Amino acid sequence: MLKRIVTSKRLYIALFFLAVAFGGIRYVADLQSDLRKETAAFDEDAWREAVEESGINLVEKGLVAEAEDVPKPEIEPETEPISVEPVAREENIEFKEEPIQEASAEAEKPFSMVKPCEGDIIAHCSLEELVYCNALDDWRTHNGVDYTAKAEAPVFATADGVIAKVFEDELLGLVLVLDHQNGVSSIYGNIQSTNVVNIGASVKQGEVIGAVGASGTMEADMDEHLHFEVQCNGEYKDPLEYIIAQ
Repeated sequence: MLKRIVTSKRLYIALFFLAVAFGGIRYVADLQSDLRKETAAFDEDAWREAVEESGINLVEKGLVAEAEDVPKPEIEPETEPISVEPVAREENIEFKEEPIQEASAEAEKPFSMVKPCEGDIIAHCSLEELVYCNALDDWRTHNGVDYTAKAEAPVFATADGVIAKVFEDELLGLVLVLDHQNGVSSIYGNIQSTNVVNIGASVKQGEVIGAVGASGTMEADMDEHLHFEVQCNGEYKDPLEYIIAQ
């Protein structure tokens, strides 16, 4: 049977076609290898130079496409480095010490008052608790301080100010109001109608502004004395908060 296969014509025909196919595959492989070598060895710059020398317009021939105009990037001019001159160092700089001005005693000193007359306190201020008033037979606040004093004893300005009012009050007799120009007013009751400074006059602390007189209705049961009040922005204050110890 082997002899029959070897001597068969079909075998030789199959071997022939197999050899042809193998040769074709080998030929194509060699061709691709040569093509790669030629492509790798292609010098594009030399090719362009040769085309330019020949004068052939490849765009008109349709061999290459026309390149789009691409704007060239603008190159900023080089700026010269800025030279910074060193600042000369000053030697032996003298610092002058400015004299510190001492604040005046008047600016540092809080507002204060002196006693309105010579004498001792016989009735203290009571702005919150009611006290009994013998003359009126009722309970009420006592808005000031009462100082014992003899009739015609001098009354002093407790602080610098201006005479604002002088008027007759039903309860406190003749009253003098001294405006201290800072929201504070001092009020003097039970004074005489004579020896009183004029309204609008400026007075200094300790200056005589009147004299002790007869007691008013509210304190008629008491001997001669000075009733003294203090108001700050219209509100009654305890005068002893302002009067300095003497």
